[in-house]
Amino acid sequence: MNEAEGSSPKESQKGGGVRLVIGVLVSAAIVALSWTHFYQDQESSIFDFRFLLRNDLFGLPEQLATVATVDIDDLALQSHGFPFTRNRHADLLDVLQRYGSKMIGFDIFFYEPSNPLLPPEDVERQEQESFSKSEVLSLIQDHDQAFQESAQNAPIVYLPLTFEIAEQGAEFARLNLRELTEDQKGILKALDPFSIPLPPDLKDGFFHTTNVDLPLVGFIRVSQGIGFAQPKPDHDGIVRRYRLALAYGGRLYFSLGMLMACSYLQVPLENIRFVPGVYVELPAAKFPDGTTADIRIPVSEQCEMLVNWAGAFHETFQHLPYNLILDFAKTEPQNRALKAAKKVADTDPESFEDPETFLQKARAEGSGDLSDELLLQMQGVVLDCMGFEAALRDDPGLTVESFLAAAGVPQESIAEYAEVVGSYFNEIKLNLRVLSVLEGEPGLSLKEVGDRLGITRLDDLKLSVGILRDRLRKGGVTPQDYPLFFLDRIKTAGMRGEGAMGRVMTGEDLRDRVFFYGLTATGTHDLNPTPFGAREAMLGAHVNVFNTILTQNFLQRVPKWGNSAIMLICGLLVGVLVPRFRALPGAGLVLLILSIYMVGAFLVFTMVGVWVDVLGPLATLVIGYLSITLYNYVQKEKEKEFFQGAFGHYLDPKVIDQLVENPDQLGQLGGDVRVMTAFFSDVASFSSISENVTPGELVELLNEYLSEMCDIISECGGTIDKFEGDAIIAFWGAPIPFEDHARKCVLAGIDMQNKIVEMRERWEAENKLVDLRQMWADQGRGEFFRVRMGINTGEMVVGNMGSNTRVDYTIMGDSVNLAARLEGAGKAYGVTTMISETSYLAARADIEVRELDSIRVVGKEEPVRVYEILGRKGDVPPERQE
Repeated sequence: MNEAEGSSPKESQKGGGVRLVIGVLVSAAIVALSWTHFYQDQESSIFDFRFLLRNDLFGLPEQLATVATVDIDDLALQSHGFPFTRNRHADLLDVLQRYGSKMIGFDIFFYEPSNPLLPPEDVERQEQESFSKSEVLSLIQDHDQAFQESAQNAPIVYLPLTFEIAEQGAEFARLNLRELTEDQKGILKALDPFSIPLPPDLKDGFFHTTNVDLPLVGFIRVSQGIGFAQPKPDHDGIVRRYRLALAYGGRLYFSLGMLMACSYLQVPLENIRFVPGVYVELPAAKFPDGTTADIRIPVSEQCEMLVNWAGAFHETFQHLPYNLILDFAKTEPQNRALKAAKKVADTDPESFEDPETFLQKARAEGSGDLSDELLLQMQGVVLDCMGFEAALRDDPGLTVESFLAAAGVPQESIAEYAEVVGSYFNEIKLNLRVLSVLEGEPGLSLKEVGDRLGITRLDDLKLSVGILRDRLRKGGVTPQDYPLFFLDRIKTAGMRGEGAMGRVMTGEDLRDRVFFYGLTATGTHDLNPTPFGAREAMLGAHVNVFNTILTQNFLQRVPKWGNSAIMLICGLLVGVLVPRFRALPGAGLVLLILSIYMVGAFLVFTMVGVWVDVLGPLATLVIGYLSITLYNYVQKEKEKEFFQGAFGHYLDPKVIDQLVENPDQLGQLGGDVRVMTAFFSDVASFSSISENVTPGELVELLNEYLSEMCDIISECGGTIDKFEGDAIIAFWGAPIPFEDHARKCVLAGIDMQNKIVEMRERWEAENKLVDLRQMWADQGRGEFFRVRMGINTGEMVVGNMGSNTRVDYTIMGDSVNLAARLEGAGKAYGVTTMISETSYLAARADIEVRELDSIRVVGKEEPVRVYEILGRKGDVPPERQE
């Protein structure tokens, strides 16, 4: 075979370098793809899944107990309308100031002044009365002024602003900078304490802006800081990053979360150190426990940090609804007075008979700042509730109406009295029932409690279950909790596992807290997708960023060159390792590497906070494996074509398939010395036959004979060397070696002799070669078309032999020559198949033979013992054996 007919088998095995190149090319293609939005979107989705898996396997990350939100939720909007008037914010500030809150960051913008309003009740009076101008002005409520006064009294306010960001870069922003009016320039100047000059050498390290929406100057003056509050969705719309600073007009302005973190940690803004693409450093940050540390926040090239989302908004941190805080502040004095009255009732019930004695005892319980009127009011409530509770213990099914009737209230007054005391009575009745259930099984869910009591409206149960569960969690319901009437308020959101069970709110929930305040109501505009949900309140972005900075639980992404290096390594691994295995083991190896890498990437994210790409390496491994497997398949097909072209006239197709599956055996071609079995056959008196038939008949006869013989040789695993006229030369044991080559060759000889007998019978039945067969009989030549065969087993050379332009896959050696001599010697002994002793000894278990002689052939000094094959073991008739 020459080079034009195909590559040699050895050349096909030199494809290791090609496979390595395939692995590298695949990794290079994936690296190029990694710069596209498509890749980044898919990789980001895998990144999001890591958050979910982290929380499922390891729980939520650290959340500071001092960080919480004040939510303007659905109930707040239903109660006060939308948008909130600014006096609502002032009311909140007053409460936070009263209870010692530390900071509150507004995610609510104040760009335009609000219109002064008359209270509704004064509008009605104005319709009925006449007012002077000064009287009307005195009635007008200026909500902006109210807010500013509250912010002045509560120096904890941080307000937001927004910028118009130029994604095209610094030069575009400079050319498209919006011109400000003189008033706007004055307001912008008021923001200087909350910004720093932009370092000239870092101008490319930030997003630049072309315009700014400025808060009211009066609001700026009463604020402790002004930071921008703008979410940064990725290309797929999901918020994963948070800009720490923006450049505008030659100055740097900080995000709300960053500004508040610096203030909390007492880091002057001018001390912040920026290294875009590496970190933003907050030097000498002072923590509440007195420790000091340099905090380095990993950032992108434009100073964006990855948000380490703790979880879904309503499932993380503590959330205090706006209404809850205001209601708590309103009822807290009454609640303290009620608790003082309960304590007095428990420790000194006789003092209830004398108001002065009661007041003295109540003040001793720590309620000295409460008015006598309020304390006496709660004394009456406790007395009434004690009576209700005693009656309900005797008769749990009692109604307020039947209680009042039994107490002697006139029938006509029962409805009026029931309206006054019914809420107390019914609450105590419900609390007694809830307590009877929870005392036995305090872990029951709200729904399970409702099922036990036959109550389907769970909202009716929340307050009772929440308060009593809180008491049980803190040691149990004590005598000073009776009667079971409460004014406590329950907070339920963001309780990290307690869910709707809730917890009683106290002043400690407000003291020294850092709050972020904004809209969370359904359908409001400030909602965006995050890794934990499709519509999450962006108020949570500031909370999570603030928490991440203070806990220093940062996330950072491996740079693109690092991920590219990982993909290249994966490509090299595939190119080196996969070719060493077959398809299925190779797939198992790739799957193992994939599994190890994915687990490693997840653990690195969870334990170290490093985002390593998964999609690129995964795609490199999978596509690399598939590409190399496809290449191997194509090569196999080429090798198969090569074998079919080179050995199709030598070998059984099954042998060719084995060579394709075991190409390493091809390395033995080209001159290998091994023990094999050689076969020679020749048709006796073939020259006489050829002289007495036409050329056409001769070709037909020869083709028929050779086809039958070759089929048997192939079926028995032999390799046809060549044809020399009517002579056949074949061998067993190459190119694929096997141990029983002698046995297969000898049995093939028996089958061929049997086939020749069948051919004679067929020619006679079909009246073929009638004249020739008759001539054979007339001349006394014996059987027509006898074939002599010689078989020898021994050491010989097998391989491709010939010149540079023409080669034959053949055998050579003394053992081959002996097989040829045995074929010729059969004529002298009058036998058809003669085999050597070595072949007989290898196949004697399967054949019947007759020992002929010991003969000396040309080229051999020692005589060779030879045998005639009679047939297969057990198939030879007794008369033939005799």
